[in-house]
Amino acid sequence: MAKKATAAVNALSPFVIRHGIDDLSDEEQADFGRVRIGHRGTKGKSERVGVDLRMDRASRLAKRQEADRSGATNDVRFHVGWRHLDAERKELRKETSRLTEPVKAVIAHHLEIVQRLLGRVGVHPKMEAVGAVVKEKVKEGEKVVLFCHHHATAQELTAHLGKVLPKVVPPRAPRSEMWRRAWRKVFPEWKDDHLGLCDVFIGWLCSDLIRGQTWEWLGVHQHPPTVLPRH
Repeated sequence: MAKKATAAVNALSPFVIRHGIDDLSDEEQADFGRVRIGHRGTKGKSERVGVDLRMDRASRLAKRQEADRSGATNDVRFHVGWRHLDAERKELRKETSRLTEPVKAVIAHHLEIVQRLLGRVGVHPKMEAVGAVVKEKVKEGEKVVLFCHHHATAQELTAHLGKVLPKVVPPRAPRSEMWRRAWRKVFPEWKDDHLGLCDVFIGWLCSDLIRGQTWEWLGVHQHPPTVLPRH
């Protein structure tokens, strides 16, 4: 009986999903983000943990049948945003068609519930927390520089900040062509710039957001505050 029970547990373990992070061992809790993530409140906490756990289990099951897949299943990018997770879900759906039962059905089930949970969670807590801090700093008149380790995270954060930060309206005059000529005088042609990085940098400086901010800085020093109100 003991051998049969052990065999049953071993057979079921790949498909069992725990209910929350508190059900994990201490070592696993650290892997699944048992750290302070800097956001206020606990709204959607269980749903967020459920998304991570189910994506990890679905990835593990797929890798057991796909020898060419490698790397950790508990992707750290899942803990900072949804964009990379969405890409992984899309890839898993493609792979599911090549898998055998019962793994195929279990992965499909996890992905279906992940879709449902994401509908409840909304904005990723990391994005929400960073957006709140940046918004407060901008309100105080500070300029913020953010660094992201992953492209998907940077893209998602940029989109979120675009929704929560006040809009900066660029001036109608001088025109962007005049800004470009002015910046070209400040930054002459870079030597060995075979990638055209100088043009890319100047193009960024002439974007609507940067022109609006630069014009506001100039206005603060050259005119009374009432002449150029903050946007």
